[in-house]
Amino acid sequence: MTDQEQFEHLKKEIKNLNGKIFISFVHPGLYGPLRNLNFILENPDPVELNKYLKEGWHRIVEDIWKETLMATQPMVMPWEMTLTAEKTPKVFKTIKDAETHIRHLLKTGISMTQDPFYYRLGIH
Repeated sequence: MTDQEQFEHLKKEIKNLNGKIFISFVHPGLYGPLRNLNFILENPDPVELNKYLKEGWHRIVEDIWKETLMATQPMVMPWEMTLTAEKTPKVFKTIKDAETHIRHLLKTGISMTQDPFYYRLGIH
């Protein structure tokens, strides 16, 4: 799929979901979506979101790596996963607010010393 086709698909998905999109941080090789490290973005600018998904996420991923020791990347996930998530994903108007939330979860949630497999359980 070309970059333009991916962008058109993203715009279509946002429109189909009435201005919402579900994003999760994913370990692409083995574990899939990390447990509870997700959010719903409301009324995103498709151009800005596309830019973020391609290259704007490096700092948050470094923070996730420091806490989980897993390389991740943000991905748009099927909306149905919001219905089966362990915790209802929080809704944010900006990516910055969503990233602040993810950092808060990492700092106040289960640490690697408490349960080294917590984020690897595959529960999104």
